[in-house]
Amino acid sequence: MIAVEVLTELRVQAVDRTFTYRVPESLKSWALPGARVLVPFGRRSVMGIIVERTDPQLAESLSGLKPIRDVLDTEPVVPRDLLELAEWLSERYLCTRSAAFRTVLPPGAFGKVNRYYEPGPGAGEAAHVAGVGGGVMGRLARRPLSREQLLAALGGDLGTLRTGLARGWWVERTEGQVVGPKTVQMAVPVLDKKSLQEAAERMRGRAPRQAELLTWWLSRDLDPLPVGEMARLSGVSREAVSGLVKRGLVQLESRAIRRDPGSGRDPGWDTGERPELNEDQRRALAAIVTQMEAPDHRPVLLYGVTGSGKTEVYLRAMEEALRRGRRAIVLVPEIALTPQTVARFRGRFGEQVAVLHSRLSPGERHDEWMRLRRGEASVAVGARSAIFAPVDHLGLVVMDEEHEVSYKQEESPRYVTREVAWKRAAQHGAVLVLGSATPSLEAIHLVERGRAVSTSLKERVGGRPLPECVVVDMRRELREGNRSMFSRRLQREMAQRLDRGEQAVILMNRRGYSTFVLCRACGHVMRCPHCDISLTYHRSGEDLRCHYCGYTTPYVETCPNCGSPYIRYFGTGTQRVEEELRHLFPTAEIVRMDVDTTRRKGAHEELLGRFARGEANILLGTQMIAKGLDFPNVGLVGVISADTSLHVPDFRAAERTYQLLVQVAGRSGRGDTPGITVIQTYNPDHYAIRAAADQQPRVFYLRELAGRRAGDYPPFSELAVWRTGHPEADRAARAAGSIERRLKEVMPPGAGRVLRAGPAPLGRLRGLYRHQVVVKYRQWSDVAEAFREVWRESAGLCDPEGSVSVDVAAQMLL
Repeated sequence: MIAVEVLTELRVQAVDRTFTYRVPESLKSWALPGARVLVPFGRRSVMGIIVERTDPQLAESLSGLKPIRDVLDTEPVVPRDLLELAEWLSERYLCTRSAAFRTVLPPGAFGKVNRYYEPGPGAGEAAHVAGVGGGVMGRLARRPLSREQLLAALGGDLGTLRTGLARGWWVERTEGQVVGPKTVQMAVPVLDKKSLQEAAERMRGRAPRQAELLTWWLSRDLDPLPVGEMARLSGVSREAVSGLVKRGLVQLESRAIRRDPGSGRDPGWDTGERPELNEDQRRALAAIVTQMEAPDHRPVLLYGVTGSGKTEVYLRAMEEALRRGRRAIVLVPEIALTPQTVARFRGRFGEQVAVLHSRLSPGERHDEWMRLRRGEASVAVGARSAIFAPVDHLGLVVMDEEHEVSYKQEESPRYVTREVAWKRAAQHGAVLVLGSATPSLEAIHLVERGRAVSTSLKERVGGRPLPECVVVDMRRELREGNRSMFSRRLQREMAQRLDRGEQAVILMNRRGYSTFVLCRACGHVMRCPHCDISLTYHRSGEDLRCHYCGYTTPYVETCPNCGSPYIRYFGTGTQRVEEELRHLFPTAEIVRMDVDTTRRKGAHEELLGRFARGEANILLGTQMIAKGLDFPNVGLVGVISADTSLHVPDFRAAERTYQLLVQVAGRSGRGDTPGITVIQTYNPDHYAIRAAADQQPRVFYLRELAGRRAGDYPPFSELAVWRTGHPEADRAARAAGSIERRLKEVMPPGAGRVLRAGPAPLGRLRGLYRHQVVVKYRQWSDVAEAFREVWRESAGLCDPEGSVSVDVAAQMLL
């Protein structure tokens, strides 16, 4: 007897384990680890995934096992390495196995689905097969059959149903929530070319439209075409196609077609050039190749100034991996970077590149995922979740802009992409490359401890200089009578650069028009009723919005607290900056990129494409425009307020400010004209701002590391944040206190430090009051078992209205 361990689709922690099922003889060839199955669970059927086959001797000793009802895949959709990775995710980040396994499954793998069957290209063969014959195929020819109907016609033989799928006797079509292949009806010739030419001549008098269609198709060498496309291209109606089918000249076949995310899009920056490497680039490539050949494959930190040609090093390293018969994954931190990155990689590797990110449709993601699974593509390019791409024979993993906060998943499983990438690379004996102009302190610490090697690109490609950085003290601007959001220096530089035909990038790291609304009579601030945050005014919709929960309320002209008309809108967001830019430079074309303008599918490509083609003079946006983008005509970068991220109540505030300023400054001066960056701030002497402007990374890193060491913050420790939420503040506080006590009871002496429970910095979110417990520890192994014990108990600490979560290796404390 064969038995399998199945993890069901259910997200309930009480059943978050595998269940053992018997495999019927007719399904044993398909019941493999990584395949989806339909299993009985109580009084219903649920979907699940086979995690492993049970030991045969153990399986024989088990009695009363329920049989799996069906295997939903002709081959496993999830490879073994991803099944192992999901188990590791669950253990490392304290999440349910269901959540971990959903992370590695193809898009839309679980959900309600109806399956129908139609004749396939091998239907003629099936008519002569015992147990199938003309009766079954005749029913299929008359109308599609459901899975239950086809099984009944086959006498309940699941094995024959699956054999028919494999041999093309019939094809499967799905309807419902599960994402599967997209199929279309293809017109395929039945007779040879000469016979069809003779048929066309005979039909000219009786069926001229059918003859016209057939003659047109003969001129295109009878290439199979989708019925709709054939009718559109030939100018003849679908009825003519149906007429040819009835005459037995054409047959219709359901065939899967690819939903290509790059189809019809030309962003305007794919050159496909292969420039000669400079000395620094050759040295960096050699360092990566050395690790490919080394037995321990240590990660490589590629530290290169902005514009130094890191991407070309990635491309050459990828060529080397592919030459060795290996494959690659390339990660970028922002979806905004994906179009340009994909264009660069497709220019070099063509259809070997598959794209994976959340802005693709579910169908596009499914098709790209399956291309990688089948080995039709060798390179996966995408945002954070692309690290789970089903890439076999992995030889290289690249994390571009490895320092970016967006590489941390904020929903369960709350993984750190750097750690997952390292784990995947280790599974395959692959090399992990961490690239950045502003490496994270964690990456630098890895090098200092000898756990990673470092290589540097110290100069820009072509010997171009780094941009000049000018810090403008906005306090002085105000004292001297300038009340504009733009300093006099920034206005002057913009006017000069635009007059010369150059482009400008303007960073304002807040969206909306005004960041809060205040009544000057009573001091009331318009706040979100569900979150501890002020509402942001959006002029485009004339409304006030919460950027955390999405709450929206109409624009107000009188104070809801006291009725006063003295309402004032304070603060600045991207919408207001855009309005002021249009007033100062009325002839300039402006592209604004923030969450509001990039919600629509394809918006990133469209907006960046306009700027790349020179159709816009100014690119204004939030941090999504601050890194990775390469536009040689940009001569000026302006930072409206360097203080936006500096005063966030988080231990990484200075690091993130420094990284953001260096990255955005690097967008200028990448062409033949030297660039300049104007940084506006009310804190011109802050060490993060000064180090960024003076291009002194060592000064910044030494000071920041000293502060982290003194406070026992990462990279010298790891943080875990246990967070409780409840509609009632006292219940959230009590639950957090219980977690604090349990952690202190079960953690080994000296394993770590449990800080006192208290309100979270953002004390209320989406209607829940939030309290938290922060734990500092040096080694995960020291606290892992204790954490797991408390995590298993945590579900009982809050009633159903509340919640408990834990963020292991937390990147922020908000």
